[in-house]
Amino acid sequence: MRKTLITTVALACFAGLGLVPNVRAQGTVNNNDVPGSLLIYPLFDNTRGALTFVTVTNTSSSASIFAHFVYVNAAPCSNVVPPPFNCCAEQDHSRFLSPNDTVTVNTRFDNPNAARGYIVIFAKSVATTTPPQEGPNAVAFNHLIGTEWVFEPGQDALNINPFTFRSGPGIAEGQNTDINPVNGKRDLNGIEYDLAPNILDFPRFFGQFPFPTQQSELILINLTGGAQFLANADLLIYDNNENQSSAQVSFVCWARLPLSATSNPNGISSFFDNSYLAATSSLTEASQTYGVISGWFNVNGANANSTQTQLDDPAILGVLLDTFVGATPRTAELPFGEGTNANGRFLSHSLMGN
Repeated sequence: MRKTLITTVALACFAGLGLVPNVRAQGTVNNNDVPGSLLIYPLFDNTRGALTFVTVTNTSSSASIFAHFVYVNAAPCSNVVPPPFNCCAEQDHSRFLSPNDTVTVNTRFDNPNAARGYIVIFAKSVATTTPPQEGPNAVAFNHLIGTEWVFEPGQDALNINPFTFRSGPGIAEGQNTDINPVNGKRDLNGIEYDLAPNILDFPRFFGQFPFPTQQSELILINLTGGAQFLANADLLIYDNNENQSSAQVSFVCWARLPLSATSNPNGISSFFDNSYLAATSSLTEASQTYGVISGWFNVNGANANSTQTQLDDPAILGVLLDTFVGATPRTAELPFGEGTNANGRFLSHSLMGN
């Protein structure tokens, strides 16, 4: 998966570059640079003072499609098993997209009953009726692209591209994707849709400072087991002298966690603190101009547990909301992906994860 970096700073200086997108075979790990049949938007925020605008576009010049929106409301979730009964409840509806059509929705009005979490949009069939009606099947339709714009109080706006999954290589356009296994779910197994990455590599974070300085945050989505499972993910954290530290996070379904745990009980680890990094890191890096040390880290799913079973090697997606020395401008950084993981699925509410 190729990193996508979007900042709130103007990018006009890149406008003249002729960038050629990567091309890859269908059924492999996604890299977010080609249209797909299923898009995962890692954040929507309908809490007070926040605004989220989500866009989905049909790039086909000849075919219509229904874009099926599924809001996954993580606001009621807590990091215990079993979670609250309404943790990551799904609320859905569809939008008809004619050829070359696009739609942008304000999530607060599009689904006022969901507070905060993530959104999945996938292609669904068009029935042969007038006016067009949504058909019963999720289908292969590798023409969907999208983006989202998130504004939260006290922060500059964030532009975040979704994770993009193409339909499997053996499924013709317009055909049902629920083929193996036939379960009514969207399986990210390389057969129905692209595989998820196995390890998420985040190439940079800035050393964190104590509250009330603005903290960088990591958003994580568990794609294995579903809403009844507590996912455990391992982090390896490196400073700029290659010194390694480790941490683990546990979360149900979706989480938004500060990097530093020093002044926030919900944070991940003090190993992200600038003071910790300064004890062993190089003082010759460019960021030392401001007294801030940078590092990098990766995330790898360990296991996911319900009250009935344990599933190993969960597929996890994530995005880093990074900030520099507490400044309000932030970046939304999607990771590079290493390896492939066939354990991703959207979305089970079973204690067995099926």
